[in-house]
Amino acid sequence: MNTRAAPIFMIFLVFSAGVQAQQFEELTADQILSDIVGSTLTGSRMGMKISMSFYEDGTASMTSTRRSDTGSWEVEDDSLCIQWDNFRGGERECKKLTRNDDEKYRFSPGRLTMSISKNTTSDQ
Repeated sequence: MNTRAAPIFMIFLVFSAGVQAQQFEELTADQILSDIVGSTLTGSRMGMKISMSFYEDGTASMTSTRRSDTGSWEVEDDSLCIQWDNFRGGERECKKLTRNDDEKYRFSPGRLTMSISKNTTSDQ
């Protein structure tokens, strides 16, 4: 590398280190309950938007670009378990929930990154 390109390369390295993806950490059962209950997770991936709401009574609702559904949820062994009435053939699925420093959430395994907002009392 020539001596003129070295400073530019170093600036690129410093900048790219700052924009690397943040690490997601797995939430405990208590963290899932405090973050998710009474909240809506929203996100989009490959043009599909999705919104999932988790209510205090153990019910849930999901709306996406392709479908809507209702179901139930519970926390088991530090995992969020969801059973939709129709989606996935009504099969119950448990996944770890992860969060990064920017308050973005992901189901693990999974690639969809979601934001969270608290529901108002008129929701559901």
